[in-house]
Amino acid sequence: MAKYRVSLAEREYSVEITKSGVWLDGEPVNCDLISLNGNGLHQLSRGSQSVEVYLNSGPQGAYEVL
Repeated sequence: MAKYRVSLAEREYSVEITKSGVWLDGEPVNCDLISLNGNGLHQLSRGSQSVEVYLNSGPQGAYEVL
């Protein structure tokens, strides 16, 4: 299990990843994150929506999502 604090546009969210799924502020989220090239490029899918994102690791275990 992993817990994260996510900051986005002056708002902070709680994200928890468990064997049973992903939780955003305590609510279940049905999504998939697939690595596309091993260099940070991923495909994030939720329902019929899909977007490519880069995950860049930062200081103290933080990640930047572009």
